[in-house]
Amino acid sequence: MIDKLILDGLKMYGTTDSNLDKVASLFPQLLGNLICSVSVTLHPCYIFTLKFERDLYLQFTMNLGNAIRSNEFDMLDNIILDFIGTYHYYYPPYKVIIDLNPIEVKKFTELCNGFKGQTWNDILSPLIDGIYNILITATANGEKLRLGT
Repeated sequence: MIDKLILDGLKMYGTTDSNLDKVASLFPQLLGNLICSVSVTLHPCYIFTLKFERDLYLQFTMNLGNAIRSNEFDMLDNIILDFIGTYHYYYPPYKVIIDLNPIEVKKFTELCNGFKGQTWNDILSPLIDGIYNILITATANGEKLRLGT
């Protein structure tokens, strides 16, 4: 099970006029790396942490940072879902990519499409809640994801 309090810590990254650039560069890095602390447990005792491809991570941080700087949030679903959908782990000889729940993907897309014209501070809390819902319903090789211990 994924601990909501861990993700809720990201809700503290609201913006002001003086910290917009800092939040726009830091928040995507924190989110991307936080998801790497998610693990998959295969019974009886194999635990795998999720990984991402470095170039996809760099593209994600740049795209999300630009969206935060420009208040263009209606494309967040594409940016975030495309990146989360690439998380994987290796179970030799296989690369196992996480499976996102299509119902939650649809809800998240609708949520993000409703962000048009809002500010970062307005959307931050519902965005984190939406990401949480995506992660708690995602699976890898039939197993639920875990965040924390």
